[in-house]
Amino acid sequence: MTRVIPPRSRTLPDLLDELAARQPARELIVDAGGAQRLTYAETRARARDLARGLARLGVKRGDMVALLMSNRPEWLLIDFAVTLLGATLVPISTWSRPRELEYVLNHCEAATLLTLPRFGGQDYLGALAELGGPGSARLPHLRRVVVAGDVAAAGRHPALTALDALWELGREVSDAELDLAQRAVAPEDVAYVLYT
Repeated sequence: MTRVIPPRSRTLPDLLDELAARQPARELIVDAGGAQRLTYAETRARARDLARGLARLGVKRGDMVALLMSNRPEWLLIDFAVTLLGATLVPISTWSRPRELEYVLNHCEAATLLTLPRFGGQDYLGALAELGGPGSARLPHLRRVVVAGDVAAAGRHPALTALDALWELGREVSDAELDLAQRAVAPEDVAYVLYT
């Protein structure tokens, strides 16, 4: 019988590092259709690349980062990337209407929102436009929106960035900078704020 060794890590980014070192080739993420499969090592590498892009955008320790996204591989990659930077992830219900979206974004004072353009009949970018967009009187804390999907179809707003663009944007952030951010993460830090 194989003895299972419990992880020693006390933060989410350290746990991913530990498990990726232990079992790099084992699958961690498999999408619903099985088309996208990521091992622990691949998940760690992609989360770190995404964290680089978010850092370059301005996400830092202590920030609230809202996430309005259905269950998909990107959700987990964003989760690992945000917590690696010492920021707090604020998942928002995909059923949220503009009024609820406005409340959550303002209550948690999220400066960054990662979202899909739309999902399940909900038009998230339309809701943001209805609220005046990032930096408006109704969304004064929101500074940037990262869109997983077709940004061109959503129109060109200076606060919108395509999720795919973060991979390139983060190339200027060194491993040393990323490691420094991760070492600053403590077990007592708030990883998530959940609205129910």
